[in-house]
Amino acid sequence: MVNNDGTLKTDANLAGWDGYISGGNLMLNANVTLYGRWDPAPTKYTVVIWQQKVTDAANLPDSEKTYDFYESYTNTATSATSVSVPDAYKNYSYDDFHYGRCDDAKIINGNGSTVFNVYYDRNVHTLGFFTSTLPSPIPVRHPE
Repeated sequence: MVNNDGTLKTDANLAGWDGYISGGNLMLNANVTLYGRWDPAPTKYTVVIWQQKVTDAANLPDSEKTYDFYESYTNTATSATSVSVPDAYKNYSYDDFHYGRCDDAKIINGNGSTVFNVYYDRNVHTLGFFTSTLPSPIPVRHPE
């Protein structure tokens, strides 16, 4: 089936026809207008995992952090429905990274263009060096 603009309709499945039908049978002895009845179709969407760049200063606000692409996954949901990032993508274990944030819920586009971003931030460690001559530790942060 095609959309009104001639493009292939991929966001829904034809569930039947609505219009004037006499006795369950369509008699084509006059002009008849029928309307397609559509059910939303399963549609692919993408989850992209991003990891914070090593060049970022420690403890930046989210708005200033920069990220590198790490990996992506393809999932399926019903088109025209609201979907959030599945929890599994927020609980991955990456060495030196922890879950930071992700996109809010989105309506799944029937053309497969919906993308969710999941951001993993770099772990920041504070080291303290003690000596017998200093009264308190000297903190060292990395990266800075």
